[in-house]
Amino acid sequence: MSELAEQDVMSRLTRLEQKMNDLDRSADALIDELESLEAVARELKLTESVNKFDEYLEEVGQIKEDLSCKLSDEIENEQMR
Repeated sequence: MSELAEQDVMSRLTRLEQKMNDLDRSADALIDELESLEAVARELKLTESVNKFDEYLEEVGQIKEDLSCKLSDEIENEQMR
């Protein structure tokens, strides 16, 4: 592999890793906010809202996991090239 091609692959890997880090930070911030809202809903005894926030937290967690897997696969594919 030429030095230019190797630099290109490394650059793409760096961008993918940055995307993964950004995704983690964004998802974590969203999860923190949902947990805060859920706590307020619990204090106010808003059972329906608490249940909704539980659903949202599960969905966000699943989306985060799915996207992390996809990005990991992309990184792995880039490394195989």
